Amino acid sequence: NGFAQGTATGLDYLGVNFAVHTAMLVALAWAVPKVLHSKTKPSRVKAAQRGLQQGLQDALDDAEQHIAAGINQAGEVRDELVKEIQQLNEASVVEGHRPAMSQAVKRLLVN
Repeated sequence: NGFAQGTATGLDYLGVNFAVHTAMLVALAWAVPKVLHSKTKPSRVKAAQRGLQQGLQDALDDAEQHIAAGINQAGEVRDELVKEIQQLNEASVVEGHRPAMSQAVKRLLVN
């Protein structure tokens, strides 16, 4: 009907509905890529925060490993000293026998 009147009278035949739908389509065609681009674009602040967080976590993990290794090593040294002191204790029962002592045990007994 609108097309027939437009051709007969020379008036616009597209109507308000067409204008509204066209404007919505243009707005949607512009807004969708704009929103997708802004959502997928990495933020410098967020990237810096993630980098700092990951660096801090790596440093803490590394420190934890070093501390655990130090504790394990100290435990091994302690176990060796306990064995050596037990051997000294057992050897002290035998008179006249003086077993060899390590420097660590000598420091423990002198201090």
